[in-house]
Amino acid sequence: MNILILTGRFGMGHCSVAETLKQDIENNFGDTNTTVVDIFEYMAPNLCEVIYGGFKLLVNRGSKLYNFFYKKADQGDSYFETLFIKQIAYKIDSLINEIKPSIIISTLPICSKIISAYKEITGSNIIFITCITDISIHKEWVNPHTNIYIVASKKVKDNLILRGIEEKNILVSGIPVRKQFKNIEILSRNTQKEKSLLIMGGGLGLIPASKDFYKKINNIKNLKTTVIAGNNRSLYNKLYNKYENIKVVGYTNKVYKYMQNADLIISKAGGVTLFETIYSELPIMVICPFLEQEINNAHYIENMEIGKIIWNKPNDMALEIENMINDTCTLEKIKSNMKFIKNSLDENKILDVLNKVQMRSVS
Repeated sequence: MNILILTGRFGMGHCSVAETLKQDIENNFGDTNTTVVDIFEYMAPNLCEVIYGGFKLLVNRGSKLYNFFYKKADQGDSYFETLFIKQIAYKIDSLINEIKPSIIISTLPICSKIISAYKEITGSNIIFITCITDISIHKEWVNPHTNIYIVASKKVKDNLILRGIEEKNILVSGIPVRKQFKNIEILSRNTQKEKSLLIMGGGLGLIPASKDFYKKINNIKNLKTTVIAGNNRSLYNKLYNKYENIKVVGYTNKVYKYMQNADLIISKAGGVTLFETIYSELPIMVICPFLEQEINNAHYIENMEIGKIIWNKPNDMALEIENMINDTCTLEKIKSNMKFIKNSLDENKILDVLNKVQMRSVS
């Protein structure tokens, strides 16, 4: 059985989910060929870096404009957008003929729109699965000719039902995270005097950059801080060997180890990052979320009581962090709530669907 997973580098969450699904499939189905394709690298190899660079600039410097387009897209497709999607759908035919997939999985809204258009144009009966990588719903994710939706929570499922999707076509299994997070050893750190803070900004490096902030963090008694700067070289150079109690690392594929050893994480409210913290039972603090989907994710954090959202920039961020990381009672309540969510998830639902498709193709 051949499986094609389509994704894109708008932030790293979509790609992370795609690679996680590939890993899970290969670990459970020995005779399956799984291919992950970045849709823009395939369709526009000479322009993809410009496209991703423009997106990063928009997120970092033009978040209001980004949010405007995000809300506008939720109101419906324009004529020109529909035309553009159909043109890409025609061009993706060569990829599908090359891979010959029995199943196509999308972890990016535009990929879902393209495959939906492709199935409509060609009449293809390929099984099409959309994996929604946020804890909210947006019209871009919802497309005809989608056979299965993989969603993070019951609330997303309920919203899909309100949009006309049949309940039997929706699987609530959380946002897929790498097996290292699922197998993580939960450490009890309550008896340790020294606390550990992890600061991580996701694929776009959206983390605090003020020297005054890090100076104050460095001076908090009995606190060791690790900053994962990712590809943000400017931040890495600003912090490297500058503070006694702050360690900075660049890109790493061992985030799970840092989460395992932390008492609190400061991060953006990305869907993948959030579920990594849930599996790690690591309380999260989000500072001033500003992208629409991450604002929605932040509301989920508050509603489920699995972290703290700083909606407006406080006078003293370091004090907010110090108060929370030393509030053992609150941290334990958050961990308990995270454990409840984790235990309610059934990631095997995805594998069950793939197994049924495989058995059907064999017979």
